[in-house]
Amino acid sequence: MIRGSLAFATAILLGLPAVAQAPADAARAQIELIGFAIDTNHDQVISPDELATYGDVVFETLDRDGDDRLVLDEIASFRLGMTEIAEFRGRQQAYDTAQAIMFDIFDRDSDGGIGPDEHRSGFDRAFDFADLDGDGTLTMDEYSRGFIYNIAMRAALAG
Repeated sequence: MIRGSLAFATAILLGLPAVAQAPADAARAQIELIGFAIDTNHDQVISPDELATYGDVVFETLDRDGDDRLVLDEIASFRLGMTEIAEFRGRQQAYDTAQAIMFDIFDRDSDGGIGPDEHRSGFDRAFDFADLDGDGTLTMDEYSRGFIYNIAMRAALAG
């Protein structure tokens, strides 16, 4: 009886770090889900074509007014799970700042909008930055750790 109770208590205590860690891993889990969605042929790597296709879908989704130009309000109003994580963690200001910085990085001509070419170029540069081994594909680890949006979101949501 005591041995069974001790085993049960040990199991609970060993499980506590996982429970405590769950909110911290929510952003990583969201990033991984997106990575798996980008990898349309399910070969565990993201090709430039897969990322470009995903980037085009992202652009079309964010461009709510259909004017072929993204403004910060369109990006900020899109809810992909990260906003909810930021709100839950009390990191909304850091998240909003990260969104604004990402916007400025993609808005190469600083005109207050991101056109399709700027968006594609930003995704291409982000791909090259994340491709640490230079093999022309992103492993899921390279994508999760090195894709600039993911870096910004992890920094904003940590705390």
